[in-house]
This record gives sequence, structure tokens and C-alpha cells, in this order.
Amino acid sequence: MSEDWTSRFFEECQDISDEQMQKIWARMMAGEVARPGSFSPRTLSVVRDLTKSDASLFTKLCQFVWFIPGAAFVPVVHDIEMPQFATQGLNFINLVHLTSIGLIEFNNNMPGLAIRTLLTEMTASYCGQAHQLKSVDGAPRRFGIGTTIFTATGQELFRIAGSEGDDELRRATLERWKNTGWNEAEAQSA
Repeated sequence: MSEDWTSRFFEECQDISDEQMQKIWARMMAGEVARPGSFSPRTLSVVRDLTKSDASLFTKLCQFVWFIPGAAFVPVVHDIEMPQFATQGLNFINLVHLTSIGLIEFNNNMPGLAIRTLLTEMTASYCGQAHQLKSVDGAPRRFGIGTTIFTATGQELFRIAGSEGDDELRRATLERWKNTGWNEAEAQSA
């Protein structure tokens, strides 16, 4: 680990007294020890200013994260009006707030972010469970990922957020993709 990083780390976290926030700092230290360069100085500054409420909102959003080849880990939020979004205690204001503190980029006015390349197949993974998706009728199409992406800081913090998957969220996202022309391929027998 870099001496500069270590010095900055202890400078930034020295006045943190909340136990939950101390755990976040401990996870960052452990991550940095395991893989130096995992957390940028900017991330240390952002975390210094996070509240428990901010951390909780971010962890809730991380339940929506899928691994999308070509886009990395992405919070797949197609529609903030979906019932599962409200069930998790998230709303438009929360996403604007997470944007303002530098964890995500959210733009509800856009038609949605998508993989630029036209595809006929895509494997998207949720909490380690891969889903092979195929375009309806084999027609090349864009693969939509919603209105929200992580900033570099958000991407770093996602790895330690401690979110757990939610089967209802997984099914709702697969249904949304189905409604936009992506069907899940049947599992292959061994």
C-alpha cells in the first residue's frame, strides 16, 4: 500500500465515531490491503462526507446491480415507478441525492442507457447467477440498462456495499428485458 494513501486514509477517518460508518472504513482498508489501488483518494473524500442515511440509500440501490459485459456492474433501474423500487425505499429524490454526492449518474429524462453494439445474445448476471438472454426472432437490438450508472467512486464502493440480492428484483428486471425484446434462453441440459 502507498504511504500517501495510508496517511490520507487515517486523516480522513480519524473523527468517525459511528459504528456502521467505521465498518465501511474497515472494509475499505481491507480492500486496499488485499488489492492496492482499489480505492482512490477521491473515494476517501466522498466517504468522509457520507452519512449513515447516504450509505443506507447506496446499499439499497446496490440491490439493483447486474453484471453486464461491456458495462461492468450497473444498477439496472429502468423505471423508478416500478413497485420494487418503492419497496426498497428508493425514489426520484434519492437518486438525485446519490448523484449530488458523487456516487451515481442518474438522468430520468433520457430514453435510457444501452449497450451501443447491436446484439442478438447477452449474458447478464445478478448476484453471480447468469441469465442467457436472446433477442426475439434473432433480430439485432440494443440491450437497455436503464437510467443510472455508477461514477468511478460508486463503482469502487459497490464492491464493499454489502448488498444482498432480491429474487423479486431479479424477476422484475428479467420481465422488463422480456418486454423490450429479450427472452431468457432455456437452460441447456447436461
